[in-house]
Amino acid sequence: MATAAVDRQQQTSAWWIFLFQGIAAILLGLMLLTNPGATLVALTTFLGFYLLITGMLALVRVFVDRSTSRLWSILSGIVGILAGVFVLNHPLLAAVTVPALLIIVLGFEALSMGLFEIIRGFQGGGAGAFILGAINALIGLLLLVRPMGAALAVPFVLAVLLLIEGVGLLIWAFRARP
Repeated sequence: MATAAVDRQQQTSAWWIFLFQGIAAILLGLMLLTNPGATLVALTTFLGFYLLITGMLALVRVFVDRSTSRLWSILSGIVGILAGVFVLNHPLLAAVTVPALLIIVLGFEALSMGLFEIIRGFQGGGAGAFILGAINALIGLLLLVRPMGAALAVPFVLAVLLLIEGVGLLIWAFRARP
């Protein structure tokens, strides 16, 4: 009981964090809606710096953290640094390829999930599993056939999700405010 009161007190004392997160999400969503190309290039540049920094930190982890495999830390560090340098040197190319790569990964995931659900439907999982599997497989095929077309929708979908999240965070902030 006392823990719930402490948790509620901590939530209400940090209501302004939710407010700023909501404002940032709404602003980013509006930027993606009004100028998706420039916003995507800017986000890709941030991604490049993120990859570069996490790659460097993975290499530092080789010398500091003995609990992780040295080989994997070195490999992930080198790949992170190379990816970061590539993205920072070619931001326009990365702004096109990163969403397309995401679509390809999601396409393979949807296709494999769909095939597994279809198999489950034939093994006694019922008609619902078969129908869901067919829908997933169809979506996966559509994504894989036209990854660039689907990638064009990524900024719009991300913008809508950010706007919804931003409004939800604003509502949460004003409800949590003391």
